[in-house]
Amino acid sequence: MSIKFSQAIDFINKAQKSDERQNFREAIVLYESGVRHLLDALEHEIKGETAREAITQKCLLYRERAEELRQNIGESESGRIAQTTV
Repeated sequence: MSIKFSQAIDFINKAQKSDERQNFREAIVLYESGVRHLLDALEHEIKGETAREAITQKCLLYRERAEELRQNIGESESGRIAQTTV
């Protein structure tokens, strides 16, 4: 396993744990860091087409989750209750 890919997995795992603990701000930062590392690994280290497609799909999933959390935080800060599911 490549260094960038390994780091990306660590960030994503930490993001998911923060997400589960409802520490959403931290989860957003970790998801975004994980995606950046995945994209870097995709560009420089991942060669197989199947692996590249799977990583691309995961990047989209993690970006969507970060955006969903960002929107929920905005709703809670404006006085509304944010409902979040993982």
